[in-house]
Amino acid sequence: MLPCPRCHTDLEAAEFDEFVLETCRRCGGRWTNPADLKAIIDGEPPPVAAEAHRTEVDLTGVGGDALCPRCSVPMQPFNYAGDSGVILDKCAGCGGLWLDAGDLERILTVVAASDRDLDRDAKRFSADLHEQEVRQDLLEQQDTRPAGGPLAGSLAARIADSDPRP
Repeated sequence: MLPCPRCHTDLEAAEFDEFVLETCRRCGGRWTNPADLKAIIDGEPPPVAAEAHRTEVDLTGVGGDALCPRCSVPMQPFNYAGDSGVILDKCAGCGGLWLDAGDLERILTVVAASDRDLDRDAKRFSADLHEQEVRQDLLEQQDTRPAGGPLAGSLAARIADSDPRP
């Protein structure tokens, strides 16, 4: 059995949807790996009316006290997605992740809010993006036309005719 990095009791297998995570029955923390966390996030329906406020979190002086259940080395705290405010611990050795009680649910809320923001931005900027694409297509079409019109074409043909190379 793996020990909990927070309260040092044995972790037990517990289900979260169709996934089995090592869970501490005492503190509610969960041990997982990045691939399983991604699969949980990708497979989980977004929470209804989820609102998440992304914030920078100062991690100065945080960490070093939670030991990896597999490697027994200090894990490093990090702010999930850079600015979510959800602090997870990661083992540099095995890549395992420790999620304190409620962290998984907060991550799902942050991801759902981010997805809604992307959808809103796509709707908001789609007309502008289409206009830029049309403008870029016109510029590309102009670049393929011969420069200078018929006079330049005539000069180019004369130069080509007078070139002694085969």
